[in-house]
Amino acid sequence: MPIRPDFIFSQKSLQDYLDCPRRFQLRYIQRQAWPAVQSEPILEWEQHMENGQRFHRMVQQSLAGIPVDVISSQANNENLLRWWDAFRTYPPPDLPKIQQAEVMLSAPFAGYRLAAVVDLVAVEPDECLVIVDWKTSIKRPLRTWLQQRLQTRVYPLIAVLAAGTWNNHKNWLPNQIEMVYWFSDFPEKIERFSYTTDQYTADTNYITNLIREIDSLDTSSWPMTNQEKLCGFCNYRSLCSRGSKASNWEEMEEEASNGAAPSLLDIDLDQIGEIAF
Repeated sequence: MPIRPDFIFSQKSLQDYLDCPRRFQLRYIQRQAWPAVQSEPILEWEQHMENGQRFHRMVQQSLAGIPVDVISSQANNENLLRWWDAFRTYPPPDLPKIQQAEVMLSAPFAGYRLAAVVDLVAVEPDECLVIVDWKTSIKRPLRTWLQQRLQTRVYPLIAVLAAGTWNNHKNWLPNQIEMVYWFSDFPEKIERFSYTTDQYTADTNYITNLIREIDSLDTSSWPMTNQEKLCGFCNYRSLCSRGSKASNWEEMEEEASNGAAPSLLDIDLDQIGEIAF
């Protein structure tokens, strides 16, 4: 068994495995230090990462009731100011009034634990639970692309398993749960994904089988992705002899908006709201 018995799976680690089993092995099993930068230009990418982290904190502070002027003073550049104005002007509509930011959900699953930190949970007990995720990508991904990502499958699943605290300690039914993506540069174009019992069953089976597949791999070197374009955005590319030069992150975002490749947001910015397992 290559995985530690106390390992906690998340949508990020599972997506890493789907994108490249070798990356999962290096990152989560061998805990390999990152030998290369992720993307070019480095300073712009680092600034985008920092802006994404700061924006998440600003939204969290807003939901906690901190005065607007105090939060607004943190918007120290054009992108942050635009995102903050977008959030204030076009917040996700029709959310239940009971809301909590940065919610950790965790439950036993397939012999391990499955966990997530959700940007926002909004609930009406006995009625509905809405999961909201803030996205700060420079391009808006296609709905079909979002639908395929494990975040869209793991978050509602774990809400069924572990969010009873917000439902008078009763499990939520799958059809009471909804997943919402809000985009900082496209605030009026949110994406909503309703959950169903059939989808819950399919996700349970799929993620269970995925974890079992990961658990069964015992070779010294796990398979590398066939999508070599991804390697230009992977810190481990030099260890896999997949090149030494980082690719441009804006080019990847452009491809993600056309449904052709994962967004840089998904590769690392999701860790803003995700536990570093």
